Amino acid sequence: MIESYGFSMTGRSHQSVGLPCQDSHSIVRTDREWVIAAAADGVGSAGNSGKGSRIAVESVTAFCARYLPWDESVIGIKSMLRTAFNHAFGSILKESERTGNPIESYDTTLSVVLYDGHQVIFGHSGDGGIIGLSSSGEYMPLTRPQKGEDGISVIPLRAGYTRWVIDRYDGELAGVLILTDGMLDIISPGLLRNADDFGNGIYVSLASFFGDPEGFDGSEEELRELKHKIKSFIRSDGGDIEDIFRERMGKVYRKRVPKAGKRLCRELKDTNNPCALMQGVQDDKTVVGLINTDADIGRKEAGYYAEPDWIRLKDEWNRKAYPQLFE
Repeated sequence: MIESYGFSMTGRSHQSVGLPCQDSHSIVRTDREWVIAAAADGVGSAGNSGKGSRIAVESVTAFCARYLPWDESVIGIKSMLRTAFNHAFGSILKESERTGNPIESYDTTLSVVLYDGHQVIFGHSGDGGIIGLSSSGEYMPLTRPQKGEDGISVIPLRAGYTRWVIDRYDGELAGVLILTDGMLDIISPGLLRNADDFGNGIYVSLASFFGDPEGFDGSEEELRELKHKIKSFIRSDGGDIEDIFRERMGKVYRKRVPKAGKRLCRELKDTNNPCALMQGVQDDKTVVGLINTDADIGRKEAGYYAEPDWIRLKDEWNRKAYPQLFE
C-alpha cells in the first residue's frame, strides 16, 4: 500500500515581509496502482509565481491521471509525461493571456512523480529535487538542481522541453520524496554533495525522518499523528521539534540498526544539527512523500546513519574553494 503526505509552508523570508507561500503541491490517486504527485516552487522574483506553481501542479497531476496509458508501458508513460509538462505550461500561458500579466511573472519550477510502489517515472524542471529510497535501504538523488550559468538563477518550467528531464529510475524503490529547494538544500546540503567521499550527498537522518516507511503502516490514528508530527517539524515554530525528531528517529533506528540505535540517538542529541538546519530554512518549504508500507527494505551498516563530520567537510570545502588561503 502506498501512503502519501504533502505539506507546503511559508518560509521565514516570506513571513517577514508578509508574502504568501509560493510553493504548491498536488497528490492524485488513480483507480489503478499508480499515485501521481507534484511539487512546484514559484520563482521569488516573479510577481504571480505562486499562482503559476498552483496551476502547474494541479494541471499536470490531473492530466496524468486522465491520460495514464492503459498498457502502463514505460515508453508510453514517459511520452504522456512530456505532454503533461507541455499542458502545464500551456495552462499557465492561458492564465497569462487571460489576465494580461507577462508570462515570466508566473515562473515556477515543477517536479512530478508517478509511483506504483515499485518503479518511479518522473519529470523535473528547476532547482527542486526528487529523492528515492531503494529496496536496499539507500537514499539517492534521482534529479539534479537546474541552475543558470551564474549558478544562482533558476531555470523555470518556461525554459521548455529541451531543459525538462523526463526519465525512469531503473530499480525498485520503497519510497520517494519530492522537495522544493528550501528543503532539498538541507536534506542534500552542498557540503555533502561536493564531498569526495560522501556517497550520494544525502543527509541520511533527515531523509529517513521524512521517507522511512517505519510508522506509516500503523492505524489511521497513528498515521494521522505521524503526519501531524512531520508537519510540526517542517513548520519548526515550536519548542518540541527536537523531541519530535529524536522520537521518530529512535523508532527508525530500532527498526533499521537495532544494536546501534541508542548510540545514534545520542549523536543526534549531542549535535542537534538536523533540527538546527530545519529551523534555519528561510525559503518556502514543500515536502511530498510517497511511501510503500509493504516494501521489504534491506539493512545498511550503522555507519550509513552516522552523523557526518561537518568540521572536516567544511574544511575540505574551504580548501577547494579558497586554495590560496592554505598555501
